[in-house]
Amino acid sequence: MFEKLSSLTFGILFLRFSLVRGAGLLHINNIGQLTKALNGAATASTAVFITVTIQSVGNGVGRISMGITDHLRIKRGWFYINGLVLMAVAQVLAATIFEDG
Repeated sequence: MFEKLSSLTFGILFLRFSLVRGAGLLHINNIGQLTKALNGAATASTAVFITVTIQSVGNGVGRISMGITDHLRIKRGWFYINGLVLMAVAQVLAATIFEDG
């Protein structure tokens, strides 16, 4: 057991898992504050509600899709890449939609 814990493969997988999950938890924790900062105080409650709902649904769908990758015979790396691209696009859209002016 200790041989596997000290292997390079375990270290890389653990680091990747920690970084991706840490960034996701940080984003989920601060999504309301991010939306308020982007949208302003006037219509913040509606924007926060919509953003948190979209984030929650996306989180649930992502977890389910990662769980069925074995049955689909698709490598999980493609789900990670697609998820990161979708997050980047969503952040750009959020910045442009909620931009004042």
